[in-house]
Amino acid sequence: PTSYYRQIEIPGTIVDRPGVSDRGVSAPVAGVVSRIHSFPGKTVQPNAPLFTLRLVSDAIHNAQLELFKATKEIEIARQQRQRLEGLAASGGVPGVRMIDLENEIQRLQVTAIGSQQILVARGFSLEQIAAASQGDFVTEITVFAPVESTSRTDSVGDGSDRHSLPQDAFAFEVQTLNVALGQQVDAGTVLCVLADHRLLMIEGRGFRKDLSVIQRAATSGLP
Repeated sequence: PTSYYRQIEIPGTIVDRPGVSDRGVSAPVAGVVSRIHSFPGKTVQPNAPLFTLRLVSDAIHNAQLELFKATKEIEIARQQRQRLEGLAASGGVPGVRMIDLENEIQRLQVTAIGSQQILVARGFSLEQIAAASQGDFVTEITVFAPVESTSRTDSVGDGSDRHSLPQDAFAFEVQTLNVALGQQVDAGTVLCVLADHRLLMIEGRGFRKDLSVIQRAATSGLP
């Protein structure tokens, strides 16, 4: 006598993977929806534009203003330090004056870095931050689809089998649209939900009497 496997058939349906298949895209800043680039049923590539928001956040405008002011004051302080370096070397200017200028430059640099971090956290690109530091303030921001890696590996079953999925032609599907043109949204508002259907699950529905057998098969990693 030996052990043998008895096979049973249960009905199954294809379902989304909870926490994986659906992905919400939220607004990084408060603004007004001025343009919608994709609509439900359409597919979008990773990092493709989804929405354009017109900024209405006072905090963002103040951060850009503080960055611009700090950048210009740093330039002025550095120019003044350069003019006084020769006089300080010959004793015409007290050394404490040069120390004060250096401390002022460091304080302004801290202010500029703080403003830059606020803008980075709100989805500003490095080019937009550089433009704001020169007085070219950003009035609109584009919300992009998430960026995915070029390949993805997920475990199936007990983890012994792994499927590597090429992502050359991968695209999200716009599943739901939660805003309209002209609508004002706050930071964190979910603008849309994207669907990632590269990997799905099969959800089986069996009888209560089969539950103990199914659990034992899953625990033992049986075929």
